[in-house]
Amino acid sequence: MKQFTRFLTSGETICGWCQDEHFEVQAAVGDILLEGNFPASNYYLIDGVPTAKPIQPSSNYDWDTTTHTWIPNIIRAKQQKKLAIEAKREELIYSNILYDGHIFQADEYSVKNIQKKLNEIVAAEALSVPVSPMLWRDFENNNYYWGDLTIYKIWLNGFIIAIANRTTSLIIASFVHKDTVSGLSTLAEVEMYDITTGWE
Repeated sequence: MKQFTRFLTSGETICGWCQDEHFEVQAAVGDILLEGNFPASNYYLIDGVPTAKPIQPSSNYDWDTTTHTWIPNIIRAKQQKKLAIEAKREELIYSNILYDGHIFQADEYSVKNIQKKLNEIVAAEALSVPVSPMLWRDFENNNYYWGDLTIYKIWLNGFIIAIANRTTSLIIASFVHKDTVSGLSTLAEVEMYDITTGWE
């Protein structure tokens, strides 16, 4: 078997394998067919000679088959940076939160548990039955107990509000980040833009 790379007159390339005796028939009129491993991702032709491409500066550059240079793609870079901002926002939204002097989990599962407990309290009050247990567990597995249902309910509602306020704050911060990225004029500025700060 021989590996070949066909350099088309259109500037495109096709790589493949064929039997040794069929190698020559792979060529088309006007195309250049070279035996060997010259993947289009790493080579281009100069006067029929495969030439190694310069190293791609980053994934935000596209190869120009006319000038044989890497061209910055600032539009894609901004899109990718904004996706990274969204991912960072979601990571922070579901991260642990400081509330009432302690660190608590605030992921989707924890938020659902808070809501379930509040629903349980509403049902218990409607039926005049006790709520048990009246406790919550922090991130370090410490238990906190309440002896008064009203205070416990206020604490849980405050917890929900604290999480909601943080979520709103993070969404607004992500808007600011995205607007800033939209206003950047060079690829270097986009690539160097730090999305790890400015969330608080």
